[in-house]
Amino acid sequence: MKDRLNLVRYSGVILGSRVLHLTLKKEWFDLMISEKKKVEYRKPSDWIISRLQKEYDVIKFTNGYGSDKPYFICEYKGFEISNESETIHVEKSKIEVEEGTYMIKLGKIIEKGNVKNTTTQNHPVTVDLIKDTLKDK
Repeated sequence: MKDRLNLVRYSGVILGSRVLHLTLKKEWFDLMISEKKKVEYRKPSDWIISRLQKEYDVIKFTNGYGSDKPYFICEYKGFEISNESETIHVEKSKIEVEEGTYMIKLGKIIEKGNVKNTTTQNHPVTVDLIKDTLKDK
């Protein structure tokens, strides 16, 4: 039997947490998993608005679709709506943010999976880590 200190998981998602699932293109996934980009920008749409009306504990980002695709799970720190247009540069990438864009704030990365770099493979998530993540909610 696995160590009781490790949190129970199902398909890489922490059971009992409220998970926002989002898919990313490789460029943005790589910048976010390396923690160089700490905000996900989404244009307003019925789909994103319906998702952000709910409460979440964590966000599961995947690069593509399917259980074998790279993913990471991070703390969900809420969102804001941009009140101005601006251009943001992250590394060599440029993000055009328009007024009304949803800015989803990321916290600490809790888990990484199906990532080619072996130093970023699945990390065990302990009960203490997830309690710390959820206590601020």
